[in-house]
Amino acid sequence: MDVSDPLNECLEQHRTEVPWEEPQQAAYVISETHGGRLFTRTWIPKDCVTPASCIFLAHGVNEHIGRYCDLAHSLTAKGHKVFGHDHWGHGLSGGHRGDVEDLNYLIGDLKQLIAAQRDNHRGVPFFIIGHSMGTIVAFHAALELSSEAPSLLHGVIFSGCALVPGPAAASPFGVRFLFCLTKSEWASSAIGGLMARLDPRGPLAPVVESELTRDTKELEALQRDPLHNRGPLLNRTGNQLLQKCREMKERLPHFTLPFLAMHGAADTVTYPEGSRFLFEHAGSTVKTLKIFPALYHEIFLETAADREAVLRDVHAFLEDAVWKKGDTLVEEEQDTRGATGAGEGGRERGDKDMQAFGGQRQAPI
Repeated sequence: MDVSDPLNECLEQHRTEVPWEEPQQAAYVISETHGGRLFTRTWIPKDCVTPASCIFLAHGVNEHIGRYCDLAHSLTAKGHKVFGHDHWGHGLSGGHRGDVEDLNYLIGDLKQLIAAQRDNHRGVPFFIIGHSMGTIVAFHAALELSSEAPSLLHGVIFSGCALVPGPAAASPFGVRFLFCLTKSEWASSAIGGLMARLDPRGPLAPVVESELTRDTKELEALQRDPLHNRGPLLNRTGNQLLQKCREMKERLPHFTLPFLAMHGAADTVTYPEGSRFLFEHAGSTVKTLKIFPALYHEIFLETAADREAVLRDVHAFLEDAVWKKGDTLVEEEQDTRGATGAGEGGRERGDKDMQAFGGQRQAPI
């Protein structure tokens, strides 16, 4: 989708300005990784000379950065500068809608945009918040940035970590009983690689929108959103995610940044086991796991009361990470109540999963 004025176009479709922010900024930049055009967006606290931190938002598959306006507003209200972009192949950025030819493109773009902000905010702590596919991009980018600029990133927030896909986004052809094929890493890798070569832009699996959030208003807005790709997960995109998830598992012991992993207990797009695996295997000594009972995949776009609970944990983590980087607190918080509404869309797995997670709170060590 081409536009002559990206700011006006974006604000017209997602006009949610708030009084404590400067007028929202939007612009196109050229990717240094693949040469394509990226649509970027920035939220800046009003009258703020030095922000509390700079936070990069990495969205998920088939969506765009405009869906995170409410999250950005919540962060700017606390003095944080927020920025992000539509991934290549998404939203107002270039590329074929939903087609991620190489996930390294997305990782390189994220690093490029953070580097551009770093030059203007020397000494300011940086964070990345990644959702779903964005958690995979955020992880690899953060790991590389930690080596290249050790003092830059103060932490990462993972929402709906995509390490373990669920049937709402990974059932071949939308047939749920075929989801079992994805549980074999060998089979999924072989089949995924073959389909990515034979038909890169062919449909791998539909994403069940009704299982993204329980907020009916958000679902209605999603259906009207011209920038949201309502098509299926494509073969090549799915295979790229599979490869990078495998690499992420291998690299987890080398990841030492403070992080907060958050997941909805009733998420069937990406299972909470992915966040559990991240928490248990990452080399970080400062880390928190939060499993929210009854919440679906998009925890930042859930119903109002639940959204507020999620944001409270986000703000608490950011405040602790800004001022206490280097502490040795390891905290795990879980809720064994599981998901409500058992039997709807596969939610009956909630209690069983939470019991498998152990339901423990680990004391500070």
